[in-house]
Amino acid sequence: MVWHVMIKVVALLLTCSLAACSTTKLYSDTILGKELSRTVLEKRESGSNYTLKEIDPYTLNIVKNTCTFNYIRTENSELIRTTYKNEECVIGGIKYTFAYLGGTAISWGLLPVIDLFTGFQGVRKMYSDSCKSDITYKTEETGNKVTKEFLDETTKVCSNGPVTSGFVEVATGDQTFTLTPTADGLVSLPLRQIGYLENLDKKTTIVWKYENNYLRTASNVTPEQKQATVKKYLNKLTDEKLFTMALNDKSGFYKSDNKLNEAIRNQLPKYYRLERVANPSPEQVRQSKTANRLAKNENQVAKVVSDAEPTYRLVPTQERMYFKAGDYSGNLELPVIDFNEQPKPVELKTNIVARKANNLLPEYQNEDRNMKLVFKEANLRVTNKSDKEMKLNKLSLYYNGKFIDNILEQPMTLAPSATSNEIPLAGVIEREVGLLAKYGNLNEKQARRMKINFGLGAAYQDPESNAPAMMNKVNTYSVYDVVKNMAETARLDDHMVSLIDDKAIPPSELREMFSSVMKTSDTYDPTELQFDLKVEFDTGKATIRKEYLSNLNKVGLALKKYPKMRGIIEGHSDNMGSEEVNQKLSERRADAIKQYLTKKYGVEPDRIQAEGFGMARPIADNDTSTGRAQNRRIEGRFMQFEG
Repeated sequence: MVWHVMIKVVALLLTCSLAACSTTKLYSDTILGKELSRTVLEKRESGSNYTLKEIDPYTLNIVKNTCTFNYIRTENSELIRTTYKNEECVIGGIKYTFAYLGGTAISWGLLPVIDLFTGFQGVRKMYSDSCKSDITYKTEETGNKVTKEFLDETTKVCSNGPVTSGFVEVATGDQTFTLTPTADGLVSLPLRQIGYLENLDKKTTIVWKYENNYLRTASNVTPEQKQATVKKYLNKLTDEKLFTMALNDKSGFYKSDNKLNEAIRNQLPKYYRLERVANPSPEQVRQSKTANRLAKNENQVAKVVSDAEPTYRLVPTQERMYFKAGDYSGNLELPVIDFNEQPKPVELKTNIVARKANNLLPEYQNEDRNMKLVFKEANLRVTNKSDKEMKLNKLSLYYNGKFIDNILEQPMTLAPSATSNEIPLAGVIEREVGLLAKYGNLNEKQARRMKINFGLGAAYQDPESNAPAMMNKVNTYSVYDVVKNMAETARLDDHMVSLIDDKAIPPSELREMFSSVMKTSDTYDPTELQFDLKVEFDTGKATIRKEYLSNLNKVGLALKKYPKMRGIIEGHSDNMGSEEVNQKLSERRADAIKQYLTKKYGVEPDRIQAEGFGMARPIADNDTSTGRAQNRRIEGRFMQFEG
C-alpha cells in the first residue's frame, strides 16, 4: 500500500516537472522610442519662493528665489512593448523528486502517507520551489510618431532678485501698516513709527508678513542701539547731499567725501537723542487751518499743523561737540535736526582746523583812533573805538607776499565801542598759503634763517567824516620763534583733551585714518614744488626695500632737475632694543636714503639733511607687530626754499 502511494507521488512529481516549462504573454503597451526632434517652445517659471532678511530692526529686504525651465516639444517614434513571463521547472523537479525518494526511504515509507493526509502539501511545495521564472520584453516599431510637451528638468536655472511689487503687512503692538517695497526690495517703517517705538523705552516685537512668509524683529532699547538709528538717518542726509559742515573760515577741508567729514559724522550719534515733539495746542491747530484757507485763496502753499500725528526730531544733548583727531581739533555747534520722511538740509558750523596751522600763525595787533585789530590764536577780533557806528568794508591778510581777500563775506557794521565776534582765519590761511608744507617740518637751522611777514589791511568808513579810511601794517617774525615748541604743545594738547573730554577720539585710533587727509594738494600753494616721502624698514635693518625704489627715484629726479630743492630726512625706530641701539639704527636709516639719492643722482650732500630720532617719535602702537612696522621708518620732505 505504501509503496503504491509512493510510486504515484514520484510519478506525479516527474510528470509535473517535465510539463512545467512554459512562456506566458502578460500584456502589451505603447512606449516612446528614439527621439526624432526637439523644439524649445518657451521659458517657464516654476518653484518661486520668498526670503525675508533683516537689515536692521526697522528695515528688511525681500528676495524672490525663482527657477526657470525650458518648456519643450519632442517627437519620438512609437513602439509596442510586449511583456512575457517564462517558467522552467525540469531540472529543479528532477532534483526534488530524488530528494523526495530519499526522504521516503529514510522514513520507511511514512512521508507519502503523511502527504496523503495533508493533501500532498509537501509535494506541492517541492514542485513550487523547483520552478524558476523571469520576465522578458519584446519591442516592435509601429511606424507611428508620438508628440510630447513637458518641462525639461535638465535646463533648470535658479536666481535671486529683489521683490518690488505687492504689499508687506507690518504689525507693531496694536498698530498695523501696509508698506510697498522699493526698487531695491527694501521695506522700512515710517520714521514717525520708528520715533514712536524708540520713545517707548521698552522692547517691542515687529512682525513682518509677505506672501505667507513671516519675520520678527525687535525695536531698539539700549542707548547704543538707538545711536544706530541716529547714524542711519545722518547717513541718509549725507546720501541725499543734505548734510554739510561749513567752516566759518572756508578752509575747504570738509567736503562730503572727506575722511574727516565721515569721522565727525560717526561721532555725532553719541550727542543726539530721538525726541517726540509735543503735540500742537488746539489754538495752534486752529491758527494753522485758518492760515491754510487764506493761503489757498491767495494761491500760496501753507504750512499745516496736524493734531493727529506726532512728529519727532533729533535733539542734541549739549550745545557743542568738541572734536579732536590727529592734528585737527575744534568745536561743532549741534543744531536740532528734523526727523522726517522728507528731510531738510542740515549744516553744522565748526571752527575745526589743524592745530599745527594755528601754531604757525603769529600774534598781531594794530590800531588807529577809530579801530583796533587783534589777531591771536588764529582768531581775529575787530573793535570800534569810536562813539559812533562804524562800517568795515574790506579786510585783507598779507602773508609773505600773498594777499588773502576773502575774509569778510560782506561789509561789517559795528556799534559804538563794540567788538566783533571772533573771526577764525587759520583754515583759510592754511588753504591759501600752505603753512604746514612750508614750515611744518623745519629743523632749527632752517627755521632760524627764515622770516614771516604778516599783516592785516582794513578799509572802512570813518565814523566822524564818513570818508573812506584805511589801516594797514605788516610785521616781521622769526619762523624759529613761531614753531620751536609746536611738537611739544601738540603732545600737551593730546594729554589735556584726554583729561577733559571722555568722548574725544583717542589719537592712536585715528592717526592712521587721517594720515592721508593732509595731502600735498591740500596743504601748500600749487605754484610751489614739494615731495613727501615715507619708507618702512625690516626689524633691525637699514636696507631699502625694493617696493620703495620707485618713489625714491622720483624724488631723485626732482632733486636733479631743480637745483634749489632741499630736503629733510628723519629716521625712526620701534622700541625693540635699547635707546642707544635704536638711535644709531634710525640715523643709519636716514643716511641710507640720503646716500641713495646723492650717489645715484649726484645730488650735493649739503642739500639733504639726515637726522635720527630713535624710538622717541612713534606714530603707532609699539605693543603690536603692525604698529612696530609703521614705526620702523623714515619720513622726508623735499621742497624749494626761497633765499
